[in-house]
Amino acid sequence: ELPLPKSNSKKRKDATGGITVLGEDNIRVHFPKCCHPLPGDEIMGFVTKGLGITVHRTNCHNMKRLIETDKGRVIDVAWDASDNQYYSATLEIEAFDRIGILQDIIRQITETNTNIQEVITKTMAKGSRMKASIIVDIRDVKHYRALRTAIEKISDVYSVQRIKHV
Repeated sequence: ELPLPKSNSKKRKDATGGITVLGEDNIRVHFPKCCHPLPGDEIMGFVTKGLGITVHRTNCHNMKRLIETDKGRVIDVAWDASDNQYYSATLEIEAFDRIGILQDIIRQITETNTNIQEVITKTMAKGSRMKASIIVDIRDVKHYRALRTAIEKISDVYSVQRIKHV
């Protein structure tokens, strides 16, 4: 299995993080590593001790567990539509290995005006397939979908996914 790159992005500010809580935009929020929400994802908040509100995707396995164990600390949160920051997202790309495949992937990412933070690649199955885990800076789900579509157009790429659990 390919190790996942570790994000060191300072793009997302955890202080308020582009989130409104009960209509207020100055509440301290924290983004967990379990589901990496992006603007456009459906989200929920959980009141934590010491971190303010932790924001999870509604389909996050940890959020589902928190709802079961302490529903009283679950709170409605929303993305701040005026927020214009970038968020780290990890892409997992699988392709048939050939000379230039990584170059083609990186070219498509940069042509969508997307910053690359880290790339980890591995050749698998006796050199016939490759897998890349790439951390990129994404504005929102719409930006991610455009990036995924651009990468999927590359000859020999057969899978592009956003990793939700790291």
